Amino acid sequence: MENRRTQDRGQRIIKGFLALLIAVAFFAPLPANPQPSTEENKLQRWQQMSPEERQRIIEKYERWKSLPKEDQERLRKNYERYKSLSPEEREQIKRTFERFRQLPPERRKEILNNYQRWRQLPPERREQILKSYQKWKTLPPEERKRLKKKHYIEKKPRPK
Repeated sequence: MENRRTQDRGQRIIKGFLALLIAVAFFAPLPANPQPSTEENKLQRWQQMSPEERQRIIEKYERWKSLPKEDQERLRKNYERYKSLSPEEREQIKRTFERFRQLPPERRKEILNNYQRWRQLPPERREQILKSYQKWKTLPPEERKRLKKKHYIEKKPRPK
């Protein structure tokens, strides 16, 4: 039961992280103390923006409008899911996203490619991998070290 809960939490964090990545790409940052969203407030906020900020919003809006309706709906749902997370989960996602942004471009690309490969796996295979990972986490450090040496596949070193 505990493993399942941990697994579900991990999946929610991963999904939330991805939702945040997508939402950040298309939505302007939310203010810390949002005002009621009246037309007058919107106009006032627009007028207080610098020309550069306005231009960025216009460009994001144009990108948004150019997306297929299915993608827009998926992004909206991801954003809503992100908003429904606890403040702690959102904070964890933000920290993870910031670490991701600081990675070299080739490492970010590698991570995104790996995620894409993960998404293409059949659900049964993903479940199997998650179970193996949960089992791995319960092993003593010495056993993990031994298994790493036994099954080590040489790869290029990853930048940290």
